[in-house]
Amino acid sequence: MEHSRNYDIKRLLFDARETQVDVREEVFAPIISQFVQDLATTRVQKVARVISSSVFREHVVRKVFNNNVLPIQFESFSEMEPAVEWLKH
Repeated sequence: MEHSRNYDIKRLLFDARETQVDVREEVFAPIISQFVQDLATTRVQKVARVISSSVFREHVVRKVFNNNVLPIQFESFSEMEPAVEWLKH
């Protein structure tokens, strides 16, 4: 969050293809939720996320973003190129 504020970042790209999280939903969801709430306090306007192969993790992320009313546009992508193109517009 600090870098987002210090560098006045407006668009973020998260590449989750290679990440590994081995925790239960009740542990993982509050962490992601807090991250999303903190992100909403920055000037970030758009977040593109290249999804992982984990159905569980993608379910949690989608649930957190859908359950929070945010001033941030959020989209998930299966490939990098469309994610980058979406962020540019």
